[in-house]
Amino acid sequence: MHKATPVAGGYELSGRSTWNSGIMHADWVLTGLDLGDEEPRVALIKAGDYEVDAGTIANHCRASINELIHEAGAASFNRESPLQAWFRDINSLSVHAFWDWHSCREQYGRGQVGLEPNHPVV
Repeated sequence: MHKATPVAGGYELSGRSTWNSGIMHADWVLTGLDLGDEEPRVALIKAGDYEVDAGTIANHCRASINELIHEAGAASFNRESPLQAWFRDINSLSVHAFWDWHSCREQYGRGQVGLEPNHPVV
């Protein structure tokens, strides 16, 4: 559940959500909100905004893991090394349409100017 902090015009979300409801071609995503002392709520978030954040996070994670494994050297690719699993997983994940930084930014931009998504998966 995302922690929701009141800000001008709405809430700022932080933290990690263990549950979200949305599908690849949805315009909106549902997620849980922790408002502190109040009862938890459900928020409806425009999918484009959510996807840009997801793509940015995946891009930063991929760059970090790639730099880490580069500095650690070839032994990082040993089957027993957790680095090789992280490298494989984030690089595989980040080419998926939802997580791909370039696709996310393009689809967000298209939405901002009123154009329909043009990605076959989105």
